[in-house]
Amino acid sequence: MDDTPQKPIDKAYLRRATLAYLQRYASSAENLRKVLHRKVRRRLGAQGGAPDDLDSLIDDVIAEATKIELVDDRRFAEGRIATLLRRGTSRRMLQHKLSAKGIEREVAQAAIEASEVDDLASCRRLAQRRKLGPWRTPPDPDRRDRDLAILLRAGYSHSLARSVIDGTAEED
Repeated sequence: MDDTPQKPIDKAYLRRATLAYLQRYASSAENLRKVLHRKVRRRLGAQGGAPDDLDSLIDDVIAEATKIELVDDRRFAEGRIATLLRRGTSRRMLQHKLSAKGIEREVAQAAIEASEVDDLASCRRLAQRRKLGPWRTPPDPDRRDRDLAILLRAGYSHSLARSVIDGTAEED
């Protein structure tokens, strides 16, 4: 076991932790808050201390990161939406995934509207990526209901999923 005394948790430690995390990952303010809380809990477990006013220190560090635009929820949401759309994510699942990352509903909704999400194109992209319906080789009509269920679980409406599964791969 390492007997080296650990440095105390102060604002400088939290800034370093924030920068180290943001160098590797894009993050929303709320997600960064969760990451810093986890880091503090682990460190306090090792030190055997109690969190004095670490919440206010974490809030201060996040406010600083937001002020210098290292953390921007709108920009994070737009980037996340672009990534998820390439994978074929539905509008409903976009909202859910952004909410899970701590993006406020209004910010997420504005970012989704700005990206002009086309559920039909996204649904077709997911079906093509997963080789469902008309993209299945060799075609297997016995798998239709399973393919349909995959699209329904992905957040697409029944009518949209049915039209994609029953359509052809060449449709625009």
